[in-house]
Amino acid sequence: LFNSYSMAKSLVGVLALVALSDGTIPSLDTTVGELWPAAEATAVGPVTMGELLDMRSGLAFEKDPGQVGGAGANGKSEQALNYGPFSDVARLHVEGLDSVLGDVQLVEADRGRYSYQNLNTAILARVLEEVRGQPIDELVYDTLAEPLLKSGYGESLDDDELEIFRYHTGRRVYAPPSGGYPVVVVVGG
Repeated sequence: LFNSYSMAKSLVGVLALVALSDGTIPSLDTTVGELWPAAEATAVGPVTMGELLDMRSGLAFEKDPGQVGGAGANGKSEQALNYGPFSDVARLHVEGLDSVLGDVQLVEADRGRYSYQNLNTAILARVLEEVRGQPIDELVYDTLAEPLLKSGYGESLDDDELEIFRYHTGRRVYAPPSGGYPVVVVVGG
């Protein structure tokens, strides 16, 4: 079992760019609500794909109550991060995006300001699931891992390099022809 931590952000970002390049996502200006109709009436509905990819969405989420909005002396959004066991971030990872979506706020003054947070990636992943009709772990496998492994690259990985592909979901397993390690891929929490 391998925890991907923020590596998932890169994988979801690549998947979003693949969807952009093949026209599934029409442009970086396309809104979440256009691609995920159930989110249109929520705070995330007007946020664009570009804002999510750049983490400049203006979504207030990983902050303590009362700490929303406003730029600090460095021009970045002031944040009092809240990663406690009962925080929204913990709920996002344990219960999923739907459990926190109603608590998300869009702060117009923060749109365009960089704010590194897990929520942007979780929303991108959900949008990709909606437009592709597959769970995100299957999208990672089908779009990135399987073609890479079938190209023969997986056979040349040593144990440490292969570790990034070892996950447990019970969904997908790929065994390289040379009898290498079976591979299962999952993204997110």
